[in-house]
Amino acid sequence: MGEHALLRRTVGGNCQWGMVVGRTPGVGNIGGGICFLAPIPEARRGTGTGGEVMALLEVENLSVSYLTDGSYVDAVRDVSFTVEKGDSLAIVGESGSGKTTLAMTLMGLLPVTARVTSGRVTFDGTDLLKLKEEELRRVRWRKMGMVFQASQNALDPVRKVGQQLVELYRYHTKSTKEEARGEVLRALESVNLDRSVANLYPHELSGGMKQRVVIAAAILLDPKLLIADEPTTALDVVTQAEILLLLKRVVRERELTLIFITHDLNLVSVLCKRIMVMYGGTDMEQGTLEDVVASPSHPYTAHLLGTLEGLEEGKLVLGTHREVIKGGCPFYSRCPEAVDYCRVRFPDRREIGPRSVRCLLRGGETRS
Repeated sequence: MGEHALLRRTVGGNCQWGMVVGRTPGVGNIGGGICFLAPIPEARRGTGTGGEVMALLEVENLSVSYLTDGSYVDAVRDVSFTVEKGDSLAIVGESGSGKTTLAMTLMGLLPVTARVTSGRVTFDGTDLLKLKEEELRRVRWRKMGMVFQASQNALDPVRKVGQQLVELYRYHTKSTKEEARGEVLRALESVNLDRSVANLYPHELSGGMKQRVVIAAAILLDPKLLIADEPTTALDVVTQAEILLLLKRVVRERELTLIFITHDLNLVSVLCKRIMVMYGGTDMEQGTLEDVVASPSHPYTAHLLGTLEGLEEGKLVLGTHREVIKGGCPFYSRCPEAVDYCRVRFPDRREIGPRSVRCLLRGGETRS
């Protein structure tokens, strides 16, 4: 596979940030123009009194399952990762890989048909999985905000935008209606919306405007952590770029820690410095974006990047049928390197230099 150049594409004067794979940097013309992506700034890292790096969020061996046809099926399996203060992590994977279930677990918004079967989720020193609902409400939205992928489903269609945000603010604070409305108007302005939007119903807004309202709701109470779950779904290319650049500015100005969830690798380089690739409910590879893109270790990560390369060359890259392998590697049935051993043993997470990889054929693991 050729080198992977982080670039931004210019389309009619509007920038669509992304990644061009297998192409010599600075050469070629994509959608009207091409230029280098500005270097991603180093993640801000919080430190303790002794100078040690402090983790804002630690997820350890988390597993979540859903009740389906009378039995529980794993949706997230043995996932572990850490997000430091001021860091930015992209969680990437195709539909059904467990990304949204993971986000809903962090927010304490799992449906009644789901259950956490193992693991810990430590946020700002508190294990969220041990909190009662009333205690969790003091964390949700006040310390952790979330931008949902379907903005039309996140807003009440029969109530004006301002009414909904005022209610959210007053529910979590001891404020008057006037004080709350003032905060709501400031939040709308911070996402480049006119104050008049507060007097409109969701159906009177475009898709991009609704997504900005959802972002305003997520940051309304000034949280420490922002989770953005597929925030550009169903938006056109130009609006996608606007929303991504808006998120980038909001994160920078408010000094937020960010988890950005997407199935599109092209979007990651705008916001994130670190990446976690998921497949079949588990974390396949983690590391810095630069390292993982330049030299993918897990076969699935290489498959994702190869798909992008094929699309750049005008080829249609088809996936294969995903067979459910109980006990073995989730990627076994699609992996070009798989051996029989991979079918019967679930791979452990192994540290390989500065990254972690979950593959039986990586990291010097012996077969027995």
